[in-house]
Amino acid sequence: IFMSLKTYFSYPFSTSVSIYETNLDDFHAITFCNINSFNTSNENTAYVLNKTLSENNLTLEINPSKESPAINEVQRSYKLLAANVLNELFLKTRTNSITATSTLEDLVFSCYFNGQKCDSRDFQRIFLFGYNQCFTFNKKLNSSTVIKKTSKTGPKSGLMLEIFTGHPGQQDLFVEKRGLYLAVHNNSAYPAINFEGIKLPVGTSAEIGIKRTFYRKLSEPFSKCRKDTFTVLSDDSEVYNRTVKSGVYTRKNCFEICLLFKYIIPKCNCSDPRIQTNVLNFKFCTTFKEIDCIESVRKHFDSEDLSLTCDKECPVSCDTMEYTYQQSFADYPTQYYYEIIKKQDNLKNKFKNSTFDSLKQSTLMVNVFYQELSSTFVEETRLIRPFDLVASVGGLLGLFLGCSVLTLMEPIAFIFDVAYILITDKNQINQSQA
Repeated sequence: IFMSLKTYFSYPFSTSVSIYETNLDDFHAITFCNINSFNTSNENTAYVLNKTLSENNLTLEINPSKESPAINEVQRSYKLLAANVLNELFLKTRTNSITATSTLEDLVFSCYFNGQKCDSRDFQRIFLFGYNQCFTFNKKLNSSTVIKKTSKTGPKSGLMLEIFTGHPGQQDLFVEKRGLYLAVHNNSAYPAINFEGIKLPVGTSAEIGIKRTFYRKLSEPFSKCRKDTFTVLSDDSEVYNRTVKSGVYTRKNCFEICLLFKYIIPKCNCSDPRIQTNVLNFKFCTTFKEIDCIESVRKHFDSEDLSLTCDKECPVSCDTMEYTYQQSFADYPTQYYYEIIKKQDNLKNKFKNSTFDSLKQSTLMVNVFYQELSSTFVEETRLIRPFDLVASVGGLLGLFLGCSVLTLMEPIAFIFDVAYILITDKNQINQSQA
């Protein structure tokens, strides 16, 4: 009995893997951003860049050294410029005075979903640090939003885009690479750019097959995970509250917001623009001094166990979902396709003076699709349920009690047998004497 109780209160569990097939499913949300984000042909962007450069005694010319190599100088300047451009975009958005910025058509020159042509109505514009302006396909804005569905799988289905990232030498200021950032995520969430997504190079056609895996952990007493991470309770921490209100809860984002409010803001008196939160009234860090302050805080905590300081603020989610990417690449475009595409009506002016090599350095194709219309569920289940414990204890008690009663009855039966024999023998003796 003791061993049964001990086993039960050790809370053993097993992990099962199941695959569920569907014939029709919601298509995921896809966010993409141009890595070459500083489009100086846009007047608003050019103004912010020039203003930031002059205020910080910078010029377009960067002179690296052995002590501070090119990658360090370029990235340090890029962080400063990206923070200022993003700050300007948010200020304009809040006051409804945002000027004309690059449109979806500036970035995407062909778009198809499941073989049907798509346009700007299928996308939502968002602003993210390091990319400035991004676009999300199939985003769920509210309960009335109709999410696109698909019953198709494979490379011939899904979302197909042809992307223009900007002419080389004209739209690659302060960046050391060219290409596209792309993330697949939940329709009701925004991408966590610090933790998810992939980067695609120019001059390629990328086919990206997506699979979904759902993880379901057992809550207390089996683990310390939290089942409901969609609501905020009265005794929840302020950090957790801010994370939930910023979008879909993840522990990684919660740690970032914990770091922001507990350490970065108190020390630097400004907000790290890399951390996504829509419940923030602090201004972004937009000077070299402020950005260096952020880096010093991060450098300190990158070598520390953040769970020791933010563990109670950020519970583990019991239910999580993960997208996995399977990628394949081909060379794009061909010389033949180049001769055809430069005649396209919306590209004649854009590629008017472009050579085959310059076009190859500024374009790419991407096709995102479901590899299979199925989902994998990795689920924990308890091995011993309460009625199993009751049955086990009850069976053992029944066995022990049965043995005990039998053992007790044996001497009683023996006494009765002896008494019966004695009485019988006595009666026989009396009868014989009579």
